Amino acid sequence: MRAPFRLAAAVGLLFTAVACDGTTPPGATARPPVKTYLFRLTGNPAWIPWNRTLYLTAASNPDPKSPLQCVFFEDEPGVRVDGVPGDSWRLRSEPETTPAVERMLWMTDARGVFAEAETIDVPLAPRAEVVLTGTEAEGGTDDVLTCLDEETGSRLAAVRNSTKELRFAAWDAKTWRAHWMAAPPRPWTWNESRPGKYVIAARAEGRQWIALRAELRPGAPVVLDVAAQPKGGGSVRCDAAGADLLLGGDLPVPCLRLAEDTLVARWAGVPPGRHAVRYPDGTVVAVDVADGAEVTLPRTPPSR
Repeated sequence: MRAPFRLAAAVGLLFTAVACDGTTPPGATARPPVKTYLFRLTGNPAWIPWNRTLYLTAASNPDPKSPLQCVFFEDEPGVRVDGVPGDSWRLRSEPETTPAVERMLWMTDARGVFAEAETIDVPLAPRAEVVLTGTEAEGGTDDVLTCLDEETGSRLAAVRNSTKELRFAAWDAKTWRAHWMAAPPRPWTWNESRPGKYVIAARAEGRQWIALRAELRPGAPVVLDVAAQPKGGGSVRCDAAGADLLLGGDLPVPCLRLAEDTLVARWAGVPPGRHAVRYPDGTVVAVDVADGAEVTLPRTPPSR
């Protein structure tokens, strides 16, 4: 993860040479007029991206793969950039997106046109929140959170390690995008998910999973009391990467894909009882989980 750095921000423009007498050489394009604009964020300061960075593209710098990084420091009024009046611009919190990122991750995404006003106010998108309970004194370093959109199949997983970082990824059948940031202390709030309906599941290290269907909305935190769940549980391993665990045969928990085992799906802390595993091809296999025991499934669904 790169820390924010101070940048003399200026949108890249295509200029041509000007003759000594101030005229434009034959065949050259005249230099377009340029103004300096101040981008200023509005809204709750808690809605600022975790790296305090938004990414700017404009008609004179349209490539989304090389946007201008605009870092909004607390002690500065905003970020100044040079723009061409009349050019369109786009400022967003993800430099490159995928369908899964667009669906699963919170984003500020503002568009406009450089005009006469030199100050441009950009409203930050409100965040939805999932709160995970607990304290560091309760032991264990890892907390796990997953979100699954049942309509599109997009998935998200976040692993908080109190001694390292918070890693999270959004993916679907075709794309994968991962990020990491400093780990927040327990109890902690996850606010990187886009508002919407999900199956949300979580567990604290050493305790069992909890899952529910919920709609994430700004101003209405969803609390998962992971610290109150029973200790122990069994484990389920499926050698088919991309499988889902169906808690109670119904609530899907994606494979984490952020743990050391990237080629298998594995879940610890599964509540004892009857559950199921859904293979990537849609095949569902029932499993019976016992406390302290492991259920292992092969790469291909077992024959019925």
